[in-house]
Amino acid sequence: MDFIHHFPQFFLRHKLIILLCKLRIQNRYTVCNFNNNSSAIVDLLDPEPRNTFITCSFEPFFFKIALAFLPNNGVCFDLGANTGFCSFGLVQHKPNVHYHMFEANKDLVTQIAKSIKLPQNKNTHFFNNHCCLAQHEGYSYFNIDPNQAGQSHTSTQEQQGIRINNLLLDHYCEQHDISQVDFAKIDIEGQEYPALLGWEKFLMHKRIKSIFMESFPRNVQKYGIDIRSPLKFLENRGFQLFLCKKQDFANFAEQPNLVGFPFGNLLVAKFKARDYPVDFSTEVLAVCN
Repeated sequence: MDFIHHFPQFFLRHKLIILLCKLRIQNRYTVCNFNNNSSAIVDLLDPEPRNTFITCSFEPFFFKIALAFLPNNGVCFDLGANTGFCSFGLVQHKPNVHYHMFEANKDLVTQIAKSIKLPQNKNTHFFNNHCCLAQHEGYSYFNIDPNQAGQSHTSTQEQQGIRINNLLLDHYCEQHDISQVDFAKIDIEGQEYPALLGWEKFLMHKRIKSIFMESFPRNVQKYGIDIRSPLKFLENRGFQLFLCKKQDFANFAEQPNLVGFPFGNLLVAKFKARDYPVDFSTEVLAVCN
């Protein structure tokens, strides 16, 4: 049962929700309404989705960035979709966009499939893909964190994991007759660089217009990847790199400016990949010239 939906929001607490789920008074999987008119199925025993359930809010800053690049009938790629908050949160603003979602955790893929059927989402085009994004065909092993799905990641050599088929984004775009991707979010726990390598053809031909990508040194180091490698890769293929968060504006970047993008203005600070500090964690905006 969905007992928890009858509670006033100010009464909700993490410990209370966990207790109700463990006592089977509340269903573990339920609908989460967030950002006014968006909905997704979430696992209440997973701390990050549970926090969104309690606050009814998910990263409004992200949506301001995405909406600056998405036309009404555009194409959005959600790489590392997790629960799907990013894509489902955009639907209220851009219902006619085609959303391509990629996730390696099968349980999350199942949740996404259920979320697609919710009333707020059912009239929008979604493509739900279970895979590991890579630079080569074959398969990868995926390590699932049982306590926090967002911390799951491609296994290192020392780790066990579940075998998942690889997907190259160049092949996917060709197979689905995708001529252009207007906006891509990449958050795949340190595998951003291999995913970009598998998308090199489309990147070289400037068919990816904008990318919002996680850049966390602690995630890439376990794979022996230099945090600057994906940034240099994009820069060498004609992308300009920007910091987007005021708290991240730093002395290695230019002075922040209000820049006009296709569908909105953003306060951003341009920087060069070579100047990015090896210990600096943030999300980076990459825009095709």
